[in-house]
Amino acid sequence: MSKKCDNIWCSKIKTAGSKITEPRQVIIHTLQHVKKHMTVEELYMKIRKIDKTIGLATIYRTLDLLQNNGLIYKIDLGDGRSWYEIAMSADKGKYNQHMVCVKCGRVTDLELVPPEEKNGFEKILDALEKEKGFRVNNCSIRINGLCSKCAGK
Repeated sequence: MSKKCDNIWCSKIKTAGSKITEPRQVIIHTLQHVKKHMTVEELYMKIRKIDKTIGLATIYRTLDLLQNNGLIYKIDLGDGRSWYEIAMSADKGKYNQHMVCVKCGRVTDLELVPPEEKNGFEKILDALEKEKGFRVNNCSIRINGLCSKCAGK
């Protein structure tokens, strides 16, 4: 089953010198249509329903390719697993923000940088790149604490 990726994703992958293979299209399509953070295992289970020939090694290689090109975030939520979510969308820039409950593990997306100030934050990241010569792919902010349910409120 062929799943075409959109132009932004395909163009980034081609610019990186990589091919748009059928397995990559399936993986990208799956990631683009999931509205939550996913582990590799969860992604693998979803992809197996679409194409049983796609293995874990292909998924890992594709996730690395997508992360290295700023299309997805690899997130450490403190549970020993890697989580992935879409980075390239109309409402996201180079940064990713979460609150993580240390008791129940609940993850909440967070908007520390209001939409009207996103350009300002992007300027800070751009300035860091110019001053330090370090190309920023993305910036991840994780705040650990207790959610209102676990805090007893």
